[in-house]
Amino acid sequence: MVLAESLGEVDQGLAFGQLGLDLMERFHPYPLKGRMLHVYNGLLRHWKEPIRNSLKPLHQAFLACLETGDFEYAAHAVAVRLGYEFYAGKDLAQLQKELVEYLSVMRPLNQGPRIHYLHCSLQAVLRRPGKHLTPAWISVL
Repeated sequence: MVLAESLGEVDQGLAFGQLGLDLMERFHPYPLKGRMLHVYNGLLRHWKEPIRNSLKPLHQAFLACLETGDFEYAAHAVAVRLGYEFYAGKDLAQLQKELVEYLSVMRPLNQGPRIHYLHCSLQAVLRRPGKHLTPAWISVL
């Protein structure tokens, strides 16, 4: 991530990220699987590939993190994936439904900043053309 973003060495950053994923498959460090999938697909892959390529692996990261009890990275993975869904042009009605579903999953996990991010994303989706909602209603979601 540092190589790609801070040092501008995108190809090397992606190569090291892919090496990490390959090592994960070889040695099976499953407690780290979700984090590794999140970092590669959420923070590296978009430098060279369409963000749509990261959507399924980010969902896998979310599930892997939930399975191991890593709620922080589960929340990161879902927040990044839903943001990517928005930018990839997903139907906003479907995205609204997913945001509501994931908010209900995230609330009991006490992931405050990610819940706030999902709320903001939901507000953006709810304020799309054709929807007329009062700000008071949106703030209680």
